[in-house]
Amino acid sequence: MALCPITSTQVLEFLPLNTWTEVSLLPNKFINVFFVTTKDKMDKIMNDMQLISLSSSSFNKVTQFERLKIVGVEIEGEWFRGKLISFNEFVTDNTIIQLIDYGQIYKTKLENLFELPYFFTYDPLVLPVTFQDFIPNKTIFSIKPLLAESNLHEGAVLVDVNCNDTKLDNCINEKQLLESKKDINFANDSKMISVKNGHDKNESSLYPFRTFRKDSFISEKKLNNVQLKNEDYCILTYFEDFTSLYVGKAIKCGNNGSYNFFEYDTIFNTANSTDKILKYRPVVGDKVKVFSSQKDGLYRAKILKNFGGCYDVFYMDFGNIERVPSNCIYELSDELKKPGVTVSRIGLGDLKGIETTHQIKDMFQRFCDVRKPFMIEFNENSKDCLTNVKLKDIENGSYINSKYLMKHTSTQTGNII
Repeated sequence: MALCPITSTQVLEFLPLNTWTEVSLLPNKFINVFFVTTKDKMDKIMNDMQLISLSSSSFNKVTQFERLKIVGVEIEGEWFRGKLISFNEFVTDNTIIQLIDYGQIYKTKLENLFELPYFFTYDPLVLPVTFQDFIPNKTIFSIKPLLAESNLHEGAVLVDVNCNDTKLDNCINEKQLLESKKDINFANDSKMISVKNGHDKNESSLYPFRTFRKDSFISEKKLNNVQLKNEDYCILTYFEDFTSLYVGKAIKCGNNGSYNFFEYDTIFNTANSTDKILKYRPVVGDKVKVFSSQKDGLYRAKILKNFGGCYDVFYMDFGNIERVPSNCIYELSDELKKPGVTVSRIGLGDLKGIETTHQIKDMFQRFCDVRKPFMIEFNENSKDCLTNVKLKDIENGSYINSKYLMKHTSTQTGNII
């Protein structure tokens, strides 16, 4: 199957001109075309796969084929981004997609695909390449683009390799990649699993997945399924640091200047629900109702991990993680499952280099406690839009920046609100 054409702009986002860039080689089934990615882009692939998974409960199914549209697909419990390639309603697996962050082709039914929020529809995080002289025998090496000699309309860029490695077989196979996977910088906290084509179980490809610990991305950094827009109102729900805050979409209540959560009814109905049917053998991904000892109440949550009788749960309306015993986990009604995750993880771009002190944490905790409203501002066209937002204090029009922090954490300030 032919690859989609690429542009020089796409190439230069990966590989600057006249510069050697370290890349990792991914397994694939194409002949003489290979897929590479960088460490930072692979990290983003791993992170966004988990973000998509956590917010997937709110996704709408794809109902109409639109060629080259980016969609979501779940394969053996893992989520991927895919690009719609072709559709044939006369066969069982009627839709072919390209898993754009791995370069693989996958066949499935159109009804198994899901609409993705706009901030997940950015360009692929892997680059198709062909090698000028030889195929390196390592999975990590440095390359630079040869744009003047490339046929980008064929979907790949010709590259030069900065190494003296011997040539691999013309058609690289999974065994060779597994044997050399020790060269991958991030292999120590990765594992390789096989993702199979739903139609032909003999066709499989290897993908790297992060093995997550309690303090890793899966258990602490989540995103939303309520799509925030630029200049929406929001309420802070949880603060970890300036790269990881959670906000819930807010609406103005009446004419008294007050604000409340857009999904207030869901939070209220959960907290006041009287049915307490213990959840039998919770599994990862289950949506449940949890009694939180931290918050002293009932909250909607998603099971993250089983620790032999205790579970890490992610609070879907607040963003924090808590480890709870199984006797605090209850069935959640179907009606209360529908809203999905209602908070968004954001980052304050202007404050990423600022140290998080106890005073700063106390200030943000007070903001969360009193449900202080803010206006959120960000570039909706940026692929990393929610990691680089601004928060404007509605009461005084000030942005949360270093000056704001100094003013509101001063020991002379008696009332930070």
